[in-house]
Amino acid sequence: MEIFINGTNIDFKLENEKTIGEVLGQLEKACEQDGMTITSVKTDGRNLSPEELDAFFLKEIDSVKNMEIETLSGKEVLLIAKEKGALFCDIAEKLENIPVLLQTGKEIEAMKSLELFSSEMQKLKTILPLLPLAGIDEDKLLIEGLNPGEYAAGLFPFLEEITEAIEQNDTVTIGDIAEYEIAPRVAAISKFLAEI
Repeated sequence: MEIFINGTNIDFKLENEKTIGEVLGQLEKACEQDGMTITSVKTDGRNLSPEELDAFFLKEIDSVKNMEIETLSGKEVLLIAKEKGALFCDIAEKLENIPVLLQTGKEIEAMKSLELFSSEMQKLKTILPLLPLAGIDEDKLLIEGLNPGEYAAGLFPFLEEITEAIEQNDTVTIGDIAEYEIAPRVAAISKFLAEI
């Protein structure tokens, strides 16, 4: 089996590993020692979804011809976090502007801002657990006393409320939630990401 990490063919010597899971376990340990983590696995040209991983781990080594692994280093995670910080600053401003957009008949633009926020929150959920890789002190990994994942999760109930308001075409509630509940929290996340 050929193994590629970030596009580079590595010389991996099998010892007692019999399953793909055992091989990946060894690779993950090596990555951790180098301050990296595995972010995606592709086998024989096919990306594996998280749901497929458990069954894949049990496969015999001989059943796979090649495995491509993508990793991120702590430095890369930090760079992504800083980029997200700038993006979330823009998103917070867009969310604050939603009431004006709704009052001036620009509902499509307002909905695009909400979609951008929702989409970027989903992406952020994958980055936040990787922040410790960047070597940041745990006491600096807090937003208003909560770890970043807990703080971000606190936004999801507001998404449910805003979805209900959209279904009811209640533009006042949509604007209020976006401006007064979500925007300040997104600004806090932006500030946190920019300062780490």
